[in-house]
Amino acid sequence: MSKKVLLLACAFLLAINAQAVIRYVKPNGTALAENAANANSWLTACADLQAVINASDYNGDTIFVAAGTYKPIRQATVYQSNTITLNDRENSFVIRKSIYIFGNFAGTENSLEERQLPASGDYTSILSGDFNDDDGASFSGTTENAYHILLILDRNMATNVRIDGFTIRGGNANGGNTTGDVTTVAGFQFEKNRGGGIFCTYSVAPVLTNLKITGNTATLYGGGIYNTSSNPVLNNVIISENRTTGIPKGNSGGGGGIDNVFSNPVLTDVVISGNMSDYGGGMGNGYGTPVINNVRIIGNTATIDGGGIYNGFSNPVLTNVIISGNTSNRLGGGIYIGGNNTTLGTGYISNTIMTNAVISGNTASDKGGGMYISSCAPILTNITVSQNTANSGSGIYNYSYSETTFSTPQIRNSIIWANTSDNVFNTDYSTPVYSYSLVEGETVTAGIILNSDPLFDDDFHLQKGSPCINAGNNLFLEAEQTPDLSAITKDLDGKLRIIKTIDLGAYEYQFHTVTFAGDEIDIDPQTIEHRNHAAAPNTPERAGCDFSGWFTDNGTFANAWDFEIDLVTQDTTLWAKWSKLTTGITEMKSVSVKIYPNPVTDEMRIESSDLKINQVEISDLSGRIIYMFANPINQINVSALPQGIYFVRMETNKGIVTEKFVKK
Repeated sequence: MSKKVLLLACAFLLAINAQAVIRYVKPNGTALAENAANANSWLTACADLQAVINASDYNGDTIFVAAGTYKPIRQATVYQSNTITLNDRENSFVIRKSIYIFGNFAGTENSLEERQLPASGDYTSILSGDFNDDDGASFSGTTENAYHILLILDRNMATNVRIDGFTIRGGNANGGNTTGDVTTVAGFQFEKNRGGGIFCTYSVAPVLTNLKITGNTATLYGGGIYNTSSNPVLNNVIISENRTTGIPKGNSGGGGGIDNVFSNPVLTDVVISGNMSDYGGGMGNGYGTPVINNVRIIGNTATIDGGGIYNGFSNPVLTNVIISGNTSNRLGGGIYIGGNNTTLGTGYISNTIMTNAVISGNTASDKGGGMYISSCAPILTNITVSQNTANSGSGIYNYSYSETTFSTPQIRNSIIWANTSDNVFNTDYSTPVYSYSLVEGETVTAGIILNSDPLFDDDFHLQKGSPCINAGNNLFLEAEQTPDLSAITKDLDGKLRIIKTIDLGAYEYQFHTVTFAGDEIDIDPQTIEHRNHAAAPNTPERAGCDFSGWFTDNGTFANAWDFEIDLVTQDTTLWAKWSKLTTGITEMKSVSVKIYPNPVTDEMRIESSDLKINQVEISDLSGRIIYMFANPINQINVSALPQGIYFVRMETNKGIVTEKFVKK
């Protein structure tokens, strides 16, 4: 469980009213609906989930549900009654009140904190529409399944709903396309051809957390989830292997995994994978502003357009997303962005905002392998578009309906590279606006600053030496810009987005080089992740000297580096400081040794009539040792020294002699 989800769970625990009641449900509990109100422990638990929902108050009562499979046993139209109709396709679980329902209990816990959630997302409390337990591959055996598993409705009643810890599977909303083919609950209508798993309507905003929604189908929209005029909040949810069929003839399904119409859902830490639809294999959006954070849209299929996502007249805001391995049989393998009907007003123009995204490995049989943009102006910041495939515009295909209805995407701090055909294709009147971006095959201009290899690793992180490092513009993520992206401080990995100058693409290069330098230093440099510690190398050795530590400044040696405390935040050079080795030899008067000429240009001679010179060192005024000679001859070449004042220090058999000389 992510920290975000854990904190959210704790917040809900605190929010539970002290007067609210916890009721318990388990498969082998009492089947009598009359006992639901008294199901106040695992010992007195009820097996009838809907009866317990009905018995709960409107003011935040809580239900704990043990592992097991639960099927709706009442028609949705009479959900509040005690009339049981087993295996009826009209049966659904209905929520029309404020209530918290938590699943995945073993049946022995005393509190929500004791519940253990599986990392795999395979929750053991299952809400199923498969009455015959015979669902098979490719949705076989689903003809008798419930039209909808879970209906959530009525904002005036269901003001505070949380569903947490369930697998929801086996809904089959394959009703016809006639006006009257609906289920009516408390005056609210639910079309039987959409929302096989969950159907949210009439402005509800349930919190859906720790769910796996899988194996559901619908004729038209939202095989897994269908939201109409609703704003659900999804946290840590898997939406997988759902579909819409797109029949009867003349109708095309939308949103195999999730479909949002006039809705503004918020998705965080969600995986949408392996779903199928005619439009929007993974997700369909129409007439709303979904907020999509840290979401993976992977391996979905559209038989027509929008393999991963189909946006029609919608304004989604996507941050930190991966759209990968999706397929469409026509347009927009990864994502389709379209819709510009100005006659209906500005709300009918699809202007997607996408930041920190990787769009990779998607395929469109016709146009727009990664992205198809039709007559609109999305704002794309720090996106990476690579390894997508299409007949035309394998990276991005920009289509304009006319000279007055055209595509003008803004592409900023981004990388479009190594797609299989033309990286970007623009029809007449399409004019992408590039800023600080790398686009393969395009001429370097003021906006396209690079067209060279970005040096990706296998998953599109930048490697050392990439021209995309520090090549972007921080302004796009600063406050008071349009759009204001200043709240985005992390990259797609959840690491710091701006270290110095922002990089291009979805990932910020997080590594710095630590170099070790100084006289007689031969230590390999280290590559260190941002704000981590460098490793202390082995202590270097040098004849006649003591090692005094590593410093960030050379010469003055005022800023010592502490490997246990100091963090690497930029490329850093550490300099070795040496001190003269104390030998116990006394300093002698210079009259014992003669050096000449002084000043000197090339060769300097050293003479002594009664001393044996064992070692000679030449240092500059800062004390930095430049040359060291053991058992030297009496002639030293100093021609390579720059002009200046130096010291020559001579260690003899009777003591040390130091002389100053001038290099001309």
